[in-house]
Amino acid sequence: MLALCLLAFVGQTHAAAVLVGTQTIGPAVNLISLQWATNVTTVVNSSQADAAVLKIVYNGDATPPGLSSVLSIGSSASGPTYTLASFPGGAASDFYSVTFLLKSASYAFLNVSARVIAGNVVLPTGTASTKKYTGVCQAPAPYVAPAFSNAVAALTVALSGATNWKRWMEWGSEAAVAATGGFSVNTTSWNPQTFWIASESRLQLTLRPGLTYRLTLPWRQDLANNYNGVPVSNSSISSIIAVLSSARLGPGWSIPVDAHLSAPTEFYAAMGPTPLGGNLATLTTTTLQFTVSKVINSPFLSFRFLMPSSGSGASPDRFFFGAISVQRLAYTAATPSPLQTGASEFVTIPEAPTVVLPPVSNCPHLQTGLLRWEDPASWGGAVPAANSAVVLPSNSKILVSGCSFLPEGYSSITIPATSELIFNNHDISLTTPSIYVQGALRMGSETCRLSSKITITFTGPATTADVIGPNCGAKGVCTSTSGIIDMHGQLYQKSWTRLAFTAFSGDERAYLQQPVNWRAGQLVAVTTTVFQDEVELQNEVLTVAAVSSDGKIVRFTTAFKYTHYAGPEYQAEVALLSRDILLQGDASSEASQFGGHLLVRGQGRFSGIQGYRMGQKNMLARYPFHYHMIGAAPTSWIKDSSVYRSFFRCYTIHGTHQVLLDRNVAYDVIGNCYYLEDGVEENNTLSYNFGGFVHTIGTPAAGASQVGEVFTSSSTLLIPSDRTAAPFYATNAYNSWIGNAASGGWTGFSFPNLPKPIGAYASVVMQPQLRPLRLFEGNTAHSSGYYWGDAGCIYSGGQLWYPDGSTVLNYSNGRYSRSTQLPDGSPSWMRFSNTKVFLCNKGINHWGERAEIVSYEAHDIGRAATTFGESWVTKALINAVSGNPVKFVGLWPGTSQGFQFYDTSVKTILTNVTFRNFKSTGLNYTDPTQNNCGIISMTHSDVFKPQGISAVKNIVWQNTDQKQQICHYARETGSSRYYNFIDYAGTAVSRNGIATMVGSHLSWWQISSDCYLSMWNVWVCNKVAGTEVAHIKIFIPGLITKGVTSDSFNYEVARMHLFGSPVSPGRSVMVTRNEGITGPVSFSVGWFFSMPNGSPSSLTV
Repeated sequence: MLALCLLAFVGQTHAAAVLVGTQTIGPAVNLISLQWATNVTTVVNSSQADAAVLKIVYNGDATPPGLSSVLSIGSSASGPTYTLASFPGGAASDFYSVTFLLKSASYAFLNVSARVIAGNVVLPTGTASTKKYTGVCQAPAPYVAPAFSNAVAALTVALSGATNWKRWMEWGSEAAVAATGGFSVNTTSWNPQTFWIASESRLQLTLRPGLTYRLTLPWRQDLANNYNGVPVSNSSISSIIAVLSSARLGPGWSIPVDAHLSAPTEFYAAMGPTPLGGNLATLTTTTLQFTVSKVINSPFLSFRFLMPSSGSGASPDRFFFGAISVQRLAYTAATPSPLQTGASEFVTIPEAPTVVLPPVSNCPHLQTGLLRWEDPASWGGAVPAANSAVVLPSNSKILVSGCSFLPEGYSSITIPATSELIFNNHDISLTTPSIYVQGALRMGSETCRLSSKITITFTGPATTADVIGPNCGAKGVCTSTSGIIDMHGQLYQKSWTRLAFTAFSGDERAYLQQPVNWRAGQLVAVTTTVFQDEVELQNEVLTVAAVSSDGKIVRFTTAFKYTHYAGPEYQAEVALLSRDILLQGDASSEASQFGGHLLVRGQGRFSGIQGYRMGQKNMLARYPFHYHMIGAAPTSWIKDSSVYRSFFRCYTIHGTHQVLLDRNVAYDVIGNCYYLEDGVEENNTLSYNFGGFVHTIGTPAAGASQVGEVFTSSSTLLIPSDRTAAPFYATNAYNSWIGNAASGGWTGFSFPNLPKPIGAYASVVMQPQLRPLRLFEGNTAHSSGYYWGDAGCIYSGGQLWYPDGSTVLNYSNGRYSRSTQLPDGSPSWMRFSNTKVFLCNKGINHWGERAEIVSYEAHDIGRAATTFGESWVTKALINAVSGNPVKFVGLWPGTSQGFQFYDTSVKTILTNVTFRNFKSTGLNYTDPTQNNCGIISMTHSDVFKPQGISAVKNIVWQNTDQKQQICHYARETGSSRYYNFIDYAGTAVSRNGIATMVGSHLSWWQISSDCYLSMWNVWVCNKVAGTEVAHIKIFIPGLITKGVTSDSFNYEVARMHLFGSPVSPGRSVMVTRNEGITGPVSFSVGWFFSMPNGSPSSLTV
């Protein structure tokens, strides 16, 4: 073990003083006495010390000048004596650091440092003074990376415990029974020839070709429960078959089975024959060493036991099983192929640029005139005592080092407006409930990033009191409007990246797309690549063991429990959670969910900072990082930092503009994470940030229809939109979003509608919901949108508002539209550019009036996009099925819909869109749109009827069944009768180069002789000059309604007919009591209207 002990004091060169400190290592106590007189003598009371090395540093220089008789070694009854003689004087700011490294055969190493500072005598006179110090008064030693090896140790994965197993026989199953050392199962009194034991959970190990595995099955018959205590011959086991399968054993399997199974089976092998019978009083271990011919991802494990014949008896047989396991034998890893080198195959997803640090300059801790915290002269006579309320002297710059703070901490620290608290580049720990910054708190600078480890732990119970300062709350650090915080730790890059190759369960290394300089001992989060991240819980946090020399392979201390996909379609994110400057809540924060917080009202610049156990749940303005009502703040930013395990949000911008959030990470967060708060925040930039594993407060919002649910603010739900918590959330869209990645959450990016600002800005006259996206470029989102049928990975919808006359905030997750416009009132589009989504219920759901989705990629989605108003989707790839083997684990595999044309008043254009892998499931559906389909109709209502509002051009089909290109549900509704779109290049209907009109299943759409009823049950006609889709509304008092309509009015009251050349008689459509008629017209074909009961007294068109 390595123990550190620091004994620090100040004194005059020729004054007498004694300082005694103690440090325990191993079972012994070593007493170190530093005697200060005309020389410095260190006596080590440890007879085990058999060697010593002395290191002396003068003002950071390893070769101090003017030092004579550097070291003399003597002896005493208690051990060796080391004497430093002829100690020279110097300026008041000069200091010596004396370090003894004592090597002991019994106790390894003890590092003892004594800082000697020239100056006035400040220690009390007398024989001794005793203090305890922590830390070392010197810069940390350079990091030495551990060796990286391609040797992979054996890994054993067990499936033990009764909850993991069931016994299956031909008439059903029975749960295993827990027993000491394993579990037991019973057969029946009338034994069949075969029974099974089958795992209920997956093996957390993926089996791969080229590797060798060993399956171990410890088992025996339980003699205490056989026939009269004696096993009979017909219950002996003649053979055991091991089965690895993608589906668990259960109903639908043919039992008993002999050689073939009705469920998918990836591996099937005999563990015998094993003719075992008779008196099995002890465990028999049956093993099988095997290889596989293909990848078997986290399979279920089953065993078939075959007996010589069926049996009968008065009682069942019982079998006991020990720890069943699969071991992957040791091997040497080789770089796999192919490695993914980019985040996308179709759109452009930008990578964060590599940061090149400038030459070191402007280091606050190296400036002259600093006062040292541990020097009583800095405080006018007495160093702050433990647990005291510390107020820095006015007009002072106080330097803290590794030996400055007492381990007990301080009840508070206040930095006056004319003072600064500056941290040295030392490993430093501070414990306190609060730091109030009116002046400046500095840890390095933008051009002087510290390499040391600094930890500030915030303590204290949950409270609403302003303990820190005015309007600052408790348990954290807060600035006044004049306060400045500069914190700059070691640069670790990339702060997050993506996998270059799938990390399989059981792997202990990850291949990365970009090189990293991460270090051993740091924590890394790897995101899920399944659909339901909050349900399946396959996000993982691992500890770095070593990094390859090129920075692209990270080896972890433990193996992956789950498989994380990386293919050409998409890849799991890999994010560094650890930073060397750590702000954290104390351990009590877990139970109370009342962690630390940081609030900036002046200026805040942060890089290389970690917030852990921060945030105070449902407490306004108490977030891990928070810019609070600053106004324009172009010189404030947070870069390459992290928030891990936050109890309320991660990075908050409130009433502040022009802030930069760049290359940050947030993981395991309660409530909306990257959070633009009140609706007035504009012109901020969020670039290359990652947010994942974000949790709603309360039950996630849902609803039976597009209306959703309504929530109100309360003590347990401060901001009701936290029922739809997202990694990225903006009450005002007019900000720049570049290269960010969202994993999980109710949605990934949330843009709720605010008719006016809320909170502190409720009186500001503006409509945040009118503001468009300033820039949305190269962002990705996945594994979300599954809590509600209309949710998506990107959601522009819902509303946050105060009802008239109320101060209680309301939120609905339902359908609310936004009519985006520029400040001059001219229309503006919400433009999503180079956007990628995967594993979503819906990719983008935009309820607004105007949207452009330009360069878009969607994989493994329920529906690629839903857009309202006027929308254009262009340059898109919509892929129904990826190569991800685990995407739907825990979810019954659904089907994918490329795009649904809406049923009324929504103008949509699709151009240059590629649909891929839309293959039929082979099942028969009453509603064909429930199958995998590229373009689908919306036909549920007679109230809402389509006009001529949908068009496509340059559609490409890849690996798609032709019948799945278009799916139309023909039924007796107005939206079904009038379904239509124009295919300007004929590519959607496989008529390349021929402009085409597509109409519903009715012959009403057969406008010319070139029309035909296609395999999609829609009419396909040439779109020639003069041929258009027309829509009119006819109102007849008491018969065809205007305004209020109902699906119950879906019955015939009139007919509309085609007439003209070359229309044949009988091509007509029924007219119901609901307004609206849509159909084809041309230069030679028109409509006429007929009513079976005669003309009405009045009619309005």
